[in-house]
Amino acid sequence: MLNEEVVKNINKLNNEKDNINLELSKKANKEDLNILIQLLENSKKYTINYNINLPEENSNESVTVPNDMIVLANTEVKLRLPSNTDLNEHKFKGWSLTKDGDVIERCIATSDIALYAIWYKCINVTYELNLPNDFEGSIPTVPIDNNKYILGDKVTPLLLNNYDESNKEYNYKFCGWSLTETGEIIENAAIENEHVQSNSLCLYAVWKKYRYVTYNANFPTEEYPLNRTGEVPIDTNRYVEGDIVTILQNSENNPLGGEEDKDKFCGWTSDIEKAQIPVVAQKAEESIIIGKEDVILHGMWGKYRVAYVSNFPAGTGVSGSIPANQYSYLTGASLIVASNTGNLSAGGYELIGWTTVRNDESTMLNFGDRIVFNKSNIILYGFWRNNGE
Repeated sequence: MLNEEVVKNINKLNNEKDNINLELSKKANKEDLNILIQLLENSKKYTINYNINLPEENSNESVTVPNDMIVLANTEVKLRLPSNTDLNEHKFKGWSLTKDGDVIERCIATSDIALYAIWYKCINVTYELNLPNDFEGSIPTVPIDNNKYILGDKVTPLLLNNYDESNKEYNYKFCGWSLTETGEIIENAAIENEHVQSNSLCLYAVWKKYRYVTYNANFPTEEYPLNRTGEVPIDTNRYVEGDIVTILQNSENNPLGGEEDKDKFCGWTSDIEKAQIPVVAQKAEESIIIGKEDVILHGMWGKYRVAYVSNFPAGTGVSGSIPANQYSYLTGASLIVASNTGNLSAGGYELIGWTTVRNDESTMLNFGDRIVFNKSNIILYGFWRNNGE
């Protein structure tokens, strides 16, 4: 016989087991019930009704809507099209849940649904030649766009008719279309509310006047000995504002300066002030951007340079910097000798001038003296005086 304590424990375990089974049964029944409810819900059917919702001015046009549809609940409705999507003055945009609402992209059936056709007013796109007053050449014709556009549509401009860019009789180049008579060139345009209100979008032709690039040898005056022969480059291209032009080089067959002096040609500049002797050879231009005028490129001439050498006395503590000169000169050009602009200092010595021969006082030039170039570079050496003597 089992004692009383053992019997109590067995009964307790049996009760707990029954409770667990009951809870599992409740849970299973609840899940089954939810599934059953969902199945019943999905078995419902709803009616989808299409309303043509024609604009008043198109009320007489013959347009039919798709037949009513019966669909199961929670399924996506396939949005169908009316019999005609292009009216005389309006174009079908899509369906809305209200007469004047936003167009929907998809619809899930959770009740009976009425869908209203949304019609957008059609906009005409026109073109204007917008010719400059001094335009020369045969007159092109504007394109005619027969497409129908509505709010939000993108318009890709059409090509200009009867226009040949290579025709030399034109003094202007057609560059594209703009939203205004003097506006920027656009790649495409979007139909916006302002165009709907005005019932049109007008695109204006953009014309840019042809500009030319010429080269000026800019030979220096007779005071500078130089071979003044050679040919300037000839650029036969036509350019318009904004074009980037690569500058031509000195001719190889018949160079400016001839074979004798072609090494004195430093390049071209569009700034006549920079072409005056002496020149800064590093400022020669390699390319230019065309502006609103023709461009003249001027030759830059120079070859010889001046260099300063500190020539510090031996065994002295030194500081400061030598003068720098970035200009190039021709034979016959003169140079004003620099002063001690870099505050050169060498112990008890004082810089009092420059010599053309190192440490040769007989060749000394004082600060501010003038020296003339003669077919060679000039090197100037610092000349120091010992103030302790």
